[in-house]
Amino acid sequence: YFIAYIAKLILQLETDQQLLRQLRMNSQLRQICGFETHSVRLNSSVTRIVNAPSKSAYSRFVDEWIQTGIAELYELLPDFGQVLALDGKIIDSYATPNGRKQKK
Repeated sequence: YFIAYIAKLILQLETDQQLLRQLRMNSQLRQICGFETHSVRLNSSVTRIVNAPSKSAYSRFVDEWIQTGIAELYELLPDFGQVLALDGKIIDSYATPNGRKQKK
């Protein structure tokens, strides 16, 4: 999925939907991104061809990737998220990591 995200940037695609459409249409892009066309047996009589990730699977990957990155930033940078700057003006930040309430 990560390679697909990089491909989205390189191909200058604006949305995940555009990326998924390209993956469905372009077998070479699927192969480069590590997606192989294969069949999945849903039950004894139904087989589905899978050739690109579903929208929900890709969205879950991006969400997990972003949350992992944010968690690592909180670990590496003790003051991360404490102060917010906009156009050079410092604005106090009252947000807590991942929306959790801070215990005082």
